[in-house]
Amino acid sequence: MPDIEYDNFLKIALYKLDSSFRRLDADDRSKAKQEFAEVVAANSTENPVRTYSTVGTRTDAELMLVQDSKTVDTFHSFSRDINKSLLGSYLEQSYSYLSLFDERVVISMVAAPRI
Repeated sequence: MPDIEYDNFLKIALYKLDSSFRRLDADDRSKAKQEFAEVVAANSTENPVRTYSTVGTRTDAELMLVQDSKTVDTFHSFSRDINKSLLGSYLEQSYSYLSLFDERVVISMVAAPRI
């Protein structure tokens, strides 16, 4: 069996928003969302974060964040920054998935011609 070398980690995190967030006044909600967007942007400089809404598709999560990185330290610092944010105090992580992949294989699969 050949040795497989993985060079990237992928983390998928799903978050549920506490219903008390919806009871905040519009200005506080807006500030929290803006701060969260800044946290995502700051953590996307070297390892882009993809954000998805799961509203209407899942009952246990409203937000999905996907990020890949060469090290898991990236995920630790991003989670820390989320938890320190105002919106983070209303988020509960429902699920967290971590995987390994070989970026070269993914690129070759995407670049392969399709018939």
